[in-house]
Amino acid sequence: MPLVQTDDIQTYHEVHGEGSPLVLLHGALVDHRMWQPQITPFSQEFQVIVYDMRGHGKTGGSQKARYTAQLLANDLDVLLQHLKAERIILCGLSLGGMVAQAFATTYPERISALILCDTAVSATLTLSDKIQTYLLGWSLSPSIRLMGAGRFVDYAFWLAKLTRGEAWFGQNALVRDYVRDCMRSFDTAEMAKVYDLVVRFRGVDLTMIGVPTLVVNMTLDRYRENRTYESLRWL
Repeated sequence: MPLVQTDDIQTYHEVHGEGSPLVLLHGALVDHRMWQPQITPFSQEFQVIVYDMRGHGKTGGSQKARYTAQLLANDLDVLLQHLKAERIILCGLSLGGMVAQAFATTYPERISALILCDTAVSATLTLSDKIQTYLLGWSLSPSIRLMGAGRFVDYAFWLAKLTRGEAWFGQNALVRDYVRDCMRSFDTAEMAKVYDLVVRFRGVDLTMIGVPTLVVNMTLDRYRENRTYESLRWL
């Protein structure tokens, strides 16, 4: 199994193809498999690197009491040193985008381009964000620990369907089942730490990013207007 020691954990990773390194960072509560449709076409031109971030997939959890985007960015730095990957193209989705921002501002000399997909520069960017974070966000981690990961996921999917409708889940049932299965397989403590990371994310000094940067937001992203325009303003 392709594992490498990164700080206090062993990180699962895969490398596909040859060329300039392209690192794909998955979203919260899933794993490297979310990039499966992209690996084959991208690996025809790039060396595609995918891995499971701390707390996720085959990498699994750790004894750290709290996770931060910076901690996960430091894990990536150690992984890239092991792989001898320099001047990477870094792409992150959602949580992966937060980690990508932390990495790009901490190790600006290590990247040649940056792609941020459906992510945010802060969990409290707008007034609506602030209200939701302070009314609901801080209760997520305790709720997960109280309910357990499996029951929390079932409740979250039910609530999302009720409040956001079927379209929010997308058209591909296989993708929907994959996401749900990944979430249900999570250790309760690890899920709580991941949610806590997202809620506490307050952004980084994006003025340090001097490489070409693409910001991508999808049609059904509920916060797409505010977060995309604010991200573009900073970048």
